[in-house]
Amino acid sequence: MNKNTDGFKCGNAVFLGEPNVGKSSLLNAIVGEAVSIVTDKAGTTRDKIRGVLNGSGFQIIFLDTPGMGQKPDALGKYMNKSISAAVAGSDVIIYVLDALTFGASDIQKIKNLKDKKPLIIAVNKIDKTNFEKMYARLRKLNELDFVRAIIPVSAKNGKNLDVLVSEIVKVLPVGKAQFDTTPEGEYTDQPTRKMCEEIIRGELIKSIHAEIPHGVAVKIIGWSEKSGEISIDADILCQKPSHKPIIIGKNGNVLKLVGIESRKAIENLTGKHIRLKTHVVVREGWSDNKELLKELGYSH
Repeated sequence: MNKNTDGFKCGNAVFLGEPNVGKSSLLNAIVGEAVSIVTDKAGTTRDKIRGVLNGSGFQIIFLDTPGMGQKPDALGKYMNKSISAAVAGSDVIIYVLDALTFGASDIQKIKNLKDKKPLIIAVNKIDKTNFEKMYARLRKLNELDFVRAIIPVSAKNGKNLDVLVSEIVKVLPVGKAQFDTTPEGEYTDQPTRKMCEEIIRGELIKSIHAEIPHGVAVKIIGWSEKSGEISIDADILCQKPSHKPIIIGKNGNVLKLVGIESRKAIENLTGKHIRLKTHVVVREGWSDNKELLKELGYSH
């Protein structure tokens, strides 16, 4: 690990916000790697995901979090605990808003965070609108005098991400780096297997109906490596028997596509040839089964 000079800054920055505002997209765009699942469906991110950005004189450890307002089952409670734990362990909060949809309820939630931690607002998806359309609502944000900065950004085209990073660095504490600071150093501390499970789940979510994602989980039950190749055996858990044929698809086309895209992404992640087998398993009520959630890694 590189030695730190006087004044080196290092700290945790947590993304908060409603589902689908682009928290995961921002994390991935800033870190430059596919650390967190990105889809257009609610309930995608389940745990706090850590991504690391190294810069000149600083290191930011980013925490992505599930969307706020989860279901009241055991999985939802776990996700809410993930949000609380991430906030408690953060040095700065980045509250992400959708430039197209944010309004009074979002502003109230931001007000509820006053005095908790230094707070920055990132207004995402500005590539889909313009300043004139956002002006009235941005003016409301400017009334929040406790907010350190309000930054219109676009995860899609990278607009103002450097400004966002600069504002985050301003409020980070001085301290030693927690992760490797070399250019080829860590960009996340997510275990490879966990990232592969999330890749498969992400590809599945892209291919199935909006009501199913909360009820789907992926567990790798087999993993073997040899020179240049990894063989992966994964169970896809679903909540209801009626979900199984949807996940498999007509003539297996959905599961086949998920397998193809997952293999590509995992090969890109690992740099090795991937052999992937998936099995769809019905486990009714799994999202409210604490023992199973623990097996799946959803426990504090």
